Amino acid sequence: MANVDIGGNSWYSSVPEYEMEGMWTCDIQDDELSPPNDIKVGNYMPKGFDNYVQNVSIPQLSLSYKITNFGFPSFDEKSSYSEVTINFYDDTEGSCLAFFTDWLHTIYDEQKNCVKPNWRYQTKTIIVEYFRTFNYRNNITEKDYRNRIKRIKRYKMVKCLPMSLSEISADDDGGDRKTFSVQIATQKVYNLMAKTGFNGE
Repeated sequence: MANVDIGGNSWYSSVPEYEMEGMWTCDIQDDELSPPNDIKVGNYMPKGFDNYVQNVSIPQLSLSYKITNFGFPSFDEKSSYSEVTINFYDDTEGSCLAFFTDWLHTIYDEQKNCVKPNWRYQTKTIIVEYFRTFNYRNNITEKDYRNRIKRIKRYKMVKCLPMSLSEISADDDGGDRKTFSVQIATQKVYNLMAKTGFNGE
């Protein structure tokens, strides 16, 4: 057990700065191999998705083991990076939802009930960042306020394809902003701020 003086000032000064709830930003980039007539992000969201993203759920690597007859753990399988879930707000013109709906339609042909021939080339790169505000002191200037907003996480997801859109609710209860969620399949997730040494491409 650690030798900690809980009643002293040393214990309070050694408590780390924990991650708190903050704000996500989202940048969806067109891949270079996309067809020339493919839907382009800028045509739908010229100022990006930063003002529309509510929260992001990032999949992580997961390993499973089984116990052998001799009582030793044995590697069973690896679960690959599964789908990413992003919740979005939308504006009154439905710009955000329209982008993901049209992106889905570049993959699947509803009239013919089949996937389109070039569906593999509809991938995009998604970069999400997580920021939080550190409350250092009261009565701060605007410059101090900007300095205390720090990036905590930065993930890069490559070869992303849309999987599904959540159902759209038309309930008029409450006065909060409407949201919808998007499930996205990704080939690989890179933690660009990881301190593990396994964050490179």
